[in-house]
Amino acid sequence: MISNLAYYNDTIDEEGYRNLFVEDCNRTIRFRDSEPRKTDLKMEHVKMLAEQGIIDKHYYVNPILKQVSKTRIEGKVSALILNQHLDESVPRLASFGSCDLVFRKTADGWKIQKFHVHIHIPSPFD
Repeated sequence: MISNLAYYNDTIDEEGYRNLFVEDCNRTIRFRDSEPRKTDLKMEHVKMLAEQGIIDKHYYVNPILKQVSKTRIEGKVSALILNQHLDESVPRLASFGSCDLVFRKTADGWKIQKFHVHIHIPSPFD
């Protein structure tokens, strides 16, 4: 499921991405030290980048997961997001951070119930 988060997002597969989540999924994103803000399952940011000829690639690594009950798994995963223009030979770091996740077992299998992203966007002065 974690690798599918990246795959469906980066290929702009809205249906596949949406199917990873329960209907009432709690999703937030926080940039640096800002307050968390709710997000939805639309892929407007990725679509905007694609229209500009920018390939957006998400890498989720080092998952730390714990099954806390038969129907619930909690954990964290590190996130690395790279961007690459079609004419660039090497991708560049766009942001990095971590994600807090809660998976819930449903009648349709495991789904994401909570997805909280804590992201750091590097500046040229970092």
